Amino acid sequence: MSAARRYTLTSVWRLDAPVARCWDVLADPGMSWPRWWPGVTAADVAPTLDGLTGSSATLRFRTRVGYALRLALVIEDASVRRWVRVSAAGDLVGTGLVELEAPSPTSTEIRVRWDVATTRGWMNVAAPLLARGFAASHASVMRAGERGLAAYLAAGGAAAATGK
Repeated sequence: MSAARRYTLTSVWRLDAPVARCWDVLADPGMSWPRWWPGVTAADVAPTLDGLTGSSATLRFRTRVGYALRLALVIEDASVRRWVRVSAAGDLVGTGLVELEAPSPTSTEIRVRWDVATTRGWMNVAAPLLARGFAASHASVMRAGERGLAAYLAAGGAAAATGK
């Protein structure tokens, strides 16, 4: 079996919504992601009392090229409305850091950085040939998330939670 391949992947989402609304959706203890992120399903959602550190969920991300990745995510640490650090296990193992910044009072920039390694045998074997394809697939999944979240927020998602 081939060794795991390490990846560092960064995505930046730019949204026309305040940080508080974006945070409320991303940190939703009920895991609303499947409602707005195409190709994502959630299982085993287990929020902690404060809804942050220690909360977990298993997410399945379906890619446009036909394969799916299963990730068990656990929130390791967070600063409300600023950043969250998660650990990932499953088809990828490693860490993710999500940072929220407000370029203006009505917009948010979300930077997502993953430092992960593949665990699936076929991915490890194919990595030398498909590394660019894996990165492109990741970028496509993340763009779908950005577009889905933008549409969800524009339609009023998370507005009730923040009183807006």
